Amino acid sequence: MSRLFFSLVLAFTRISSCSSSSGNSFRCSNDHTLAKQRNLKTPPPPPPQQQQQQQFRAANSCACFSDGSELNDAVKQFIQDGCSDTHNCNTDVVQKYGWPMGSWCVSNVTNMDKLFYGASHFNDDISPWDTAQVTSMETMFEYASSFHQDLSAWDVSKVTNMIRMFAHASAFNQDLSSWDVSQVANMQYLFGYASSFHQDLSSWDTSQVTDMSYMFRAASSFNGDISSWKVSKVTNMWGIFYEASSFNQDLSSWDISNVKSMRNMFYLASSFNQDLSLWNISRVTNMEYMFAGASSFQQNLCAWGPQISPTKKNNIMTLMFWGSNCPAQSEPNTTSTPPGPFCYECV
Repeated sequence: MSRLFFSLVLAFTRISSCSSSSGNSFRCSNDHTLAKQRNLKTPPPPPPQQQQQQQFRAANSCACFSDGSELNDAVKQFIQDGCSDTHNCNTDVVQKYGWPMGSWCVSNVTNMDKLFYGASHFNDDISPWDTAQVTSMETMFEYASSFHQDLSAWDVSKVTNMIRMFAHASAFNQDLSSWDVSQVANMQYLFGYASSFHQDLSSWDTSQVTDMSYMFRAASSFNGDISSWKVSKVTNMWGIFYEASSFNQDLSSWDISNVKSMRNMFYLASSFNQDLSLWNISRVTNMEYMFAGASSFQQNLCAWGPQISPTKKNNIMTLMFWGSNCPAQSEPNTTSTPPGPFCYECV
C-alpha cells in the first residue's frame, strides 16, 4: 500500500515540471491548482514534507519571459505542439516555461501585440497572468474565435494601445467592467465583429482616448450604457457603431467637440434612434453615410445646421440619411437658409 501511495505521489510531483538552468526539475503548477480552477475533484495531497518541497519549487519555478517577442514565440509553439489546459504535452516550451499556460511568468512583458492572433481554437485560462507592465495589447485576441475566458482581474492600467484587441473574437463575452483603461489612447476596432460581446463598460475612463473608429463595428449583441463616457479628446469616430445592430443608447451628453470624422458612424445600426441634436459638430468635416441604413433613426437634427459653415472645405454629407427612417433623406444643403434638411425639413 505504501509503495502504491509513493508511486502516486511521484507521478503527482512530475506533472507539469520544467527544467531550470541547472537541470533541476521545478514545479510550475500542479493538479490541485488546475482542478480548483475547473471545479474538479482534486487528487489526494502529498505528505507535508512533499508539500513543502513543492511550495519551495514553485517559488523558484520556470523561466520568466524577458519580452513580448519571447512570449509570442512560446505561445505559437505551445499551440502548434497541441498543448492546452487539458493536454500537458511535455514539450521544450512546457519544460522551460511550465504548464498550464496560465502559470507562465509574464510579469516582465510590456508588449502583447498579436499574441493570440488567429488562434481560432485557443481557449486556455490565462487569468492569473501578471499584465501590470503591459503597454500595448494591439490585436491580442483578433480572430481568436473560440476564446472566452475571464480576464477581469488583469491589470491594464499601463496599456495605451488596444487597437483591434478583441476584433473578430466572436465567442468572447466576459466582464471587463473593472479594467482601468484610463491610459488608453487608441480603441480603434476594439470590439469589431466581437458578435457575442455585451458587457457593462459604463465605468470605463475613456478620457485619454483619441481614436474610437470602428470600435463596435458589427458588435451585433452590444447595447451597453456608455452615456457617461468622457470622449472630449476623441477626433475620430468613423464607423464606431457601424452595423452595431442592437445598439440604442443615449449619447446626448457626449462631448464630441473635437471629432472631425463621423463617416459611417451609425451605418446600418438598425436599432439606433436617439436624440443627438445637442451635439457640437462644429469641427466635423465628414458625415458621409453617417445614418445610412439606420432604419430606425428619425431624429430632428436641424440644430446642427447653424454650426456648419457653408464655406468649410471637405464638408462631406453624401447619403448622410439614405436608408434611414428620416422623413427627409436628401443631402443637407449648407448654403440654404436655414441649412438642411437634417432628417427633417428645417424651417
